[in-house]
Amino acid sequence: MRDFFVAYSILTGFVIFAQLSSNELLQNLLKPTLMLWLIAGYIYYSWKKLEKFDYLILFALFFSLLGDVFLMPLFDHFIAGLLGFLTAHILYISAFYSEIRGKWKMNTSKIILLILGTTIYAALLGIIYYTLIPKNESPVLLAAIGIYSTALLGLFISTLFRNPQSKLSMQLIMLGGALFLLSDSFLAINRFVYPLPFSPVWVMTTYTAAQALIMRGSLIRNA
Repeated sequence: MRDFFVAYSILTGFVIFAQLSSNELLQNLLKPTLMLWLIAGYIYYSWKKLEKFDYLILFALFFSLLGDVFLMPLFDHFIAGLLGFLTAHILYISAFYSEIRGKWKMNTSKIILLILGTTIYAALLGIIYYTLIPKNESPVLLAAIGIYSTALLGLFISTLFRNPQSKLSMQLIMLGGALFLLSDSFLAINRFVYPLPFSPVWVMTTYTAAQALIMRGSLIRNA
């Protein structure tokens, strides 16, 4: 599986290069390959024992693919992209919620992550609204951001309460959820608050790492 993720990392590098160089053709061609690669890999490594959990993850990756496509220069439709990722987050939450068994195992590190993640994201959402509301932005956009942010935070929280058989699976998916939170924070700051220098580097590295960690953690959850 090492070669699989090496190839995925190389693809990510090409996408970042295309974004930094503002090469719209390369972006349109390469960006969809990221989630297609993870979907193909997930099916390849688990097709003999696909369960309901696996189908939820696969559909989450598919809707992430749709989100990526709608955010490409070819379409550049922010709300449609947001809806794609919103659906993906709901599917991820459904999958992770199914693995909350018995008593919740909340240790000190998880509690710190929960408080830190919730506080940072609430503050960021407040900054975004503080920036957008005086500009008389569309109520649809403001509502979409609020709903999406709630789902994203829900995704992060659901990774903290999982209780899979594999401790490594728990750690990988928990880190993936945290990186998803970080990636969308970079994206939101860059789009609504302040242009980040080399923003594709920060957004894409955290986003692709988050998806890969969730994919890998999902594959080994029963190990």
